[in-house]
Amino acid sequence: MRRRLKASLFPAALLMVNGALAEQTPLLVDVTANYRPQGVTLLLSDGAETYFASTLDLEKWGVRGPYQDLLEYQGREYSPLSSLGDVDVDYDSVRASVALVFPAHLLPSQNSSLRQNRAPPPTSSTGAYLDYDWTYTDGYESYASGLIAPTIFSPLGALHTQVLYRGYDLSFVEPELADPWVRLNTTFTHDIPEKMRSLRVGDVIGRPGPWGGALRIGGVQLASNFSTQPAFVTFPTPSIFGETRLPSSLDLYVDDRLRYQQDLEPGSFRIDDVPVVTGSGQMQMIVTDILGREMTYTQDFYVSPELLRTGLSEYSYTLGAIRKNFGYESNNYGDVALLATHRYGVNDRLTVGARAELGQYTQHLSGTADWSPGNKGVLTAGVGLSNSTLGGGVAWNLGYQYHASEFRVGAQALGTSRDFRLIDGDYYRPPPKTQIVLSGGWSGRFRGSIGLTFVQQDYHNEVTRRVVTLSHNQTLFGSYSMSIFGSYTTDRESSASVGLTVSRALGKRRSASAYAFHGDDNTRVRMEAQRSLTTGPSIGYRFGTVIDTENQFDASIVGQTDHGRYSLDGEHLAGETSWRTSATGSIAWLAGRPYFTREINEGFAVAKIGNFENVRVYVENQEVGQSDSHGRVLLPTLRPYETNRIRIEPMDLPLSSEVPVVAIEVAPSYRSGVVIEFPVTSPRSALVQAILPNGEPVPEGSAVYLAGRSTPSVVGMNGTIYVISEAASTEVVVERRDGRCSFSIELPEQGESIPHLGVVVCAAAP
Repeated sequence: MRRRLKASLFPAALLMVNGALAEQTPLLVDVTANYRPQGVTLLLSDGAETYFASTLDLEKWGVRGPYQDLLEYQGREYSPLSSLGDVDVDYDSVRASVALVFPAHLLPSQNSSLRQNRAPPPTSSTGAYLDYDWTYTDGYESYASGLIAPTIFSPLGALHTQVLYRGYDLSFVEPELADPWVRLNTTFTHDIPEKMRSLRVGDVIGRPGPWGGALRIGGVQLASNFSTQPAFVTFPTPSIFGETRLPSSLDLYVDDRLRYQQDLEPGSFRIDDVPVVTGSGQMQMIVTDILGREMTYTQDFYVSPELLRTGLSEYSYTLGAIRKNFGYESNNYGDVALLATHRYGVNDRLTVGARAELGQYTQHLSGTADWSPGNKGVLTAGVGLSNSTLGGGVAWNLGYQYHASEFRVGAQALGTSRDFRLIDGDYYRPPPKTQIVLSGGWSGRFRGSIGLTFVQQDYHNEVTRRVVTLSHNQTLFGSYSMSIFGSYTTDRESSASVGLTVSRALGKRRSASAYAFHGDDNTRVRMEAQRSLTTGPSIGYRFGTVIDTENQFDASIVGQTDHGRYSLDGEHLAGETSWRTSATGSIAWLAGRPYFTREINEGFAVAKIGNFENVRVYVENQEVGQSDSHGRVLLPTLRPYETNRIRIEPMDLPLSSEVPVVAIEVAPSYRSGVVIEFPVTSPRSALVQAILPNGEPVPEGSAVYLAGRSTPSVVGMNGTIYVISEAASTEVVVERRDGRCSFSIELPEQGESIPHLGVVVCAAAP
């Protein structure tokens, strides 16, 4: 209901509001809304504790409508505060102030996401590198073997292959294995990080299904690839929400650990993507307002990586020829097959999936579902149908998992009919008729954990097999760790084994361990001491001995340089001594020159630091090398698509150098390299004494402008000026109160100290 209020009737105006006769009075008061000062504002009052505020002011204060029972005064619409709900009004006539407290649901909501920041945009230069791992063995027989893995990369993607060399003869097994050179994988990969997707052409691996393993195919594959955005969490994460009427502070605890703090404005709030450990847990949020009052919100959660976020898809579509005899033959491909897998997050509790395998002789279709009944774990179910020359087959699976902070339990059962077949399976041997896996674990106080697993496999034409394993891990006295395991197997025969491992850390890089094993009427004891490598150039070693029916002694020394890793291993067993030496590293080509470095694997960078030599470079605060005579250093083993923090040591640069940036974050693409430029310069510099044509020094404090410099400097005492420039010849302009003057100067090559070039005349300048 809207009423018009004429200004001429104030201060004693008569209005009909909601059918009642009321007299309105304007109030010019200092307003606070939910303890936030809003300044001097005009309100209206009917003298009976009903107050009106203009809709413009309500919007400015962040109070949401709808605004009702509007009346107009001096061209503005006013709404009674009582129509907005439970609004607290505290009018102080002495101070001419009004304190308003609106309900939280009327105020703006605050949404925060605790998802980790994304890495920098992935980049890739154009270049190539070759990883190598060569070994020579001299013992019972002498031979060489190795693996080379060349990669060519560009912004379009990476072409990667692996070639195995076998120096030993396998032709006595199969004549086809006589060739010592075997190609393993050759794949071109084009990643699309913004869509978390990858296109692969060449040798690819189809994703496994519930009843079968991975299948190697030569062809093409389009698949989701969440690793292109490592900070993205695929499974549903918990959210927590609440509201406050006053400015407050928030403390968020996850399993009694403080994980997040935030200042809150009045209103409702919601925090999404709370970082939690998978499994069961509890969040507790404590909100403390400016009056010291606390509100506590508690929420249980259950997080499982088996589930997908609402609306998220995980998929893989592969078409090509099945790879055969992998690792022994280079180009043996069989029948054409199509593999398609797709999973979809229906909501945060239900994920469904489908799989199809279509081959010349075998076809398979299946469906799966993962469902979380609240905070009580995850249930899994699936059914599959197959068709082959043997006929139709059926498969099923059921499972349950629950993880808590101190214990976990799991159960899985699957079964197949006699004629059920998969493309990647043995055509003449069906999968297990039934397989049951029960597992459990406990970890709690005293830094210990216990795990128990039971597996039973029933086959259509074979004996039932059962395996029970028990393990226990314990930390003792701070520096010791102990691991005990035991297993019992029943098949055609029964067997049992038990083992014990005790290790101790002897510093950051050194450790010692002892291992004892008893099984099949044989006892074996091994003792070992070792020193590990650092991320930079270093030396490590390992010494060990085995005590059993034939004593064994072995030792290894490993050296790591900027150019590779080299090892020498020796072993004495049964009166015979054998030796093995190996070399591992990479040869890279980037930024127009070659590099010999440690093994690259999946990502690297070349840092360019001007032309400065022996400048230390750090990756994640670990020194990895020093710049060469050209100011370059190769940084191997960077993490693709993740944030790699590269830092240089400015203390290694001359005092005269300028270093605007000492740290850069970079995220190379998969199997790619990138060039990082640190804009380090070493300009020429000198001191001069500038005088005016009349012989007096240029006034102290005058502004000095140097060519190529964006900010001016000032003249020192007795006309002293510090001149710095990248060029040998530079012009200097001085602005005085009474005018401008300038002079040109030749700067010498930069030395260890800053030279003083004497007196120069600053002539008048336009």
